[in-house]
Amino acid sequence: KIPMVYIPIENILSKYYGESAKNLSEIFNYAEKFPRVILFLDEIDSLAVSREQGIVEATRRVLSVLLRKIDGFENKNNVLTIGATNRAKDLDHALLSRFDVIIRFPLPDIKERFNIFKKYIKHLIEDELMELAKISEGFSGRNIRDVCEMAERKWARIIIKENKQIVPPPKEIYKEIILKKKLEIELWNSSG
Repeated sequence: KIPMVYIPIENILSKYYGESAKNLSEIFNYAEKFPRVILFLDEIDSLAVSREQGIVEATRRVLSVLLRKIDGFENKNNVLTIGATNRAKDLDHALLSRFDVIIRFPLPDIKERFNIFKKYIKHLIEDELMELAKISEGFSGRNIRDVCEMAERKWARIIIKENKQIVPPPKEIYKEIILKKKLEIELWNSSG
């Protein structure tokens, strides 16, 4: 029964110098007005990249505000701060040390991937969904959702371009998108 303030990063970041740090500080100040509140910072890695990576001054200021507000003289006990990231390895060590608990969610196993595909794809039979689950090893739930949306958009373009009958995408479209996405993920992981 504690209110939660959800803060997408785009509500904090600004192209103007000093504005992002000011926005972040104001969000914490607002949250502190509640008797108790959960402050949820999604994609916190956009705010708190490691200083070892050579960050710019504006980013350093945002990180400084975040560190002071989470655990410092300015910390208020009524605000529970939760940060979410897909790039924990990029977070500043000082920030990580401010959180009392760190919970890691592993990538879904084959059964979980099957269930995620089943949630988004209603027209394929279970054997087809299992095939997609097998070839999508290493995918997150978001990756699977992206695959499904991309496959639907691609299939819609094919229907329009070729004046086909309107039917749900075949399994092959999903497989094609999975293989492309797999290459993207591999490239991303090897460059990071």
